[in-house]
Amino acid sequence: IPSVETLGHCEHFFWDGKLRHLSEERDGDGRWTQNQPTTFCPSLPESKAFLERYLAEVAAMFPKSRCIAVGLDEAWHMGFCKLCAERRKTEGFGGIFAKHVAFVDDVLNKAGKTMQMSDDFYEFFPERLAEVPKTATFSHWMYDKQVSRWGHRGHFAQRIRKDLLRDYAKLGLKAFSACSLYYDYDNVRALTEYSAAAGCEGMVLSQWEMTDRGHGQFVPVVAGIGSYWRDPDRYLSTDFAREGLAKVFPKLTPDQLDAIAPTLHYHLDLPQGSVGQTLNR
Repeated sequence: IPSVETLGHCEHFFWDGKLRHLSEERDGDGRWTQNQPTTFCPSLPESKAFLERYLAEVAAMFPKSRCIAVGLDEAWHMGFCKLCAERRKTEGFGGIFAKHVAFVDDVLNKAGKTMQMSDDFYEFFPERLAEVPKTATFSHWMYDKQVSRWGHRGHFAQRIRKDLLRDYAKLGLKAFSACSLYYDYDNVRALTEYSAAAGCEGMVLSQWEMTDRGHGQFVPVVAGIGSYWRDPDRYLSTDFAREGLAKVFPKLTPDQLDAIAPTLHYHLDLPQGSVGQTLNR
């Protein structure tokens, strides 16, 4: 499943300046000052034309993939250019966002694909959930260590507890949950339990690529979490990081497993030059 961005988090499109004229920040700052543009303007016909060509190209590159993930998360600077600010007077931020979601979904449907999108921005516009295309699937990401079986405290702002997965089901919206290796492995367990209780479509384990973090150290943990999802009750009695390490590196001795496994649980806190960095290499 290819994963791209189509609204915010799009700074890589604007790095060399050639596409700056398509950004929300083309005439100045967005919601706050930043060093470079990050957001496509959803009001410019030119930006829509670019995204149509771009998504059509991505769809052609992945003919066997039924879905394309298109981001749409954390689009903080949406709605602040002159065109969008004028639209805001009648449509509000939510209207601008909902129409862009419908636009991207339509482009993908014409390419024979279905859309996967992050759900977080609808916390600001819950009244717009009824307009979400029924062909789309939400990626319900939540990285808190503690997640209740009756919902969690959202992503942003006042963090009021909401039972979003059950709310989506009532509206006929499909969703899977996305946990993260970047925080605490308890997040995987807690979000899995909530998602299973709420009748979620399934789970995805996300490990976001950053320039200063290698993927190597995550491979054993991915294997271990796969084992956990196949048999969740074993989490209570099994160190799944150690188990995954043993699967990926079967020649490690028990003492070596004992030494390395704890670093997989605390990889974000390890300083430069530590065992964690060695595992990256």
